[in-house]
Amino acid sequence: MGQGRGDGELLTEGTAAGKGPRPSTTEAGPSSDDFGETKGAAAGKGAWPSTTQAAPPPCRGDDGKYHVIALKDGGGLPSTLDWQVPPASAVGDPLQAVRQALWKALPQDSLARMKSVMHSGTVAPFFQTIEVETLQRAICGALDIDPVWALQDFELTPYKFHLLSAVALRMGDIDAGLCDTLKVGAPTGVRERIPPSGVWPPLLQAEEGGGVEEGHPTMLCCDQNHASAEREPERVQRLVQQEIEAGYMVRVEGGLSALQQRFKENALAIGKLGVVEQAGKDDRLIGDSKASQASPSAKFSERTELPSLYHFGAALRRTGASHEDWCLFSIDVKGAHKSIRTAPEDVGFATFQLQGDYYIYLVNHFGAAWSPIGGRACRPY
Repeated sequence: MGQGRGDGELLTEGTAAGKGPRPSTTEAGPSSDDFGETKGAAAGKGAWPSTTQAAPPPCRGDDGKYHVIALKDGGGLPSTLDWQVPPASAVGDPLQAVRQALWKALPQDSLARMKSVMHSGTVAPFFQTIEVETLQRAICGALDIDPVWALQDFELTPYKFHLLSAVALRMGDIDAGLCDTLKVGAPTGVRERIPPSGVWPPLLQAEEGGGVEEGHPTMLCCDQNHASAEREPERVQRLVQQEIEAGYMVRVEGGLSALQQRFKENALAIGKLGVVEQAGKDDRLIGDSKASQASPSAKFSERTELPSLYHFGAALRRTGASHEDWCLFSIDVKGAHKSIRTAPEDVGFATFQLQGDYYIYLVNHFGAAWSPIGGRACRPY
């Protein structure tokens, strides 16, 4: 909820001019479950914060107290949904030069393009390839880094991990080593626990999963798929072919015997395919790795958190503004899971079968417990 102006300077002046109330440090909002849904409000255990009730404005230079109650935004513990009073870590504005460079490099009709795409519902990209390259080089110039190094490509992912690493370093991001991990492949946590990043709250002992190194049940090789896939195998085959053509999945030559030779004991898990149908949307292929015991065996050190309606409501309440003063929209990265490569030594846990043929996902797939881990790549930005 920050503001910016044409020259890229962060606008923080005037935040004490009645634009938002200070939160109470004693109020407790409804709890959130794994999916960010708020519990308790409907049962009278907690009321939604009013979005129209006025309250005292926030105080500049008092951000330590203002942010005692952090409003989740999906960015982890260091982040907050409310930027009326910038957190102390952001006051230095480490990316000001980057914003200024991007502003100068943006095509003149960028806003018009965005409006056109939003109104038409098309999935066409905002910028042409040559324009993207110009913007990338502008960022490199602002960060004073070698564009040849920064814009290096990596297998099975569209991300420029060297460039993202440089941005994370400039921001002083707590998870700065993430890019070095993801450029070779995200671990599943099945072989060994994924270490803590410091970004999310630590898991309680009761929340922790199993793991093959701690005697979790042996990986299973399922020979049937879910009913949604068994009913129409031809349709599932088309979806699998789309995944192969996109580079997400490969067919295993030599079948099951080749898989068993390639992956040692307890390093192969064959899950169940399924199809999710939604009116007005394309069918989605799901790779259920829970059925093979791979997902339950994945071990994590932290629990990711998403914002709930409570957090959005609390942020609106702080502003004291009416609903007419806000324009809310969301941006979703299509197929974000599949933009992250799975660690090559762990792809045996992402194996599936269909009509006698066997397939391996080379990237994080829908239906695996470890897939959200790759989303940390986009968190700081």
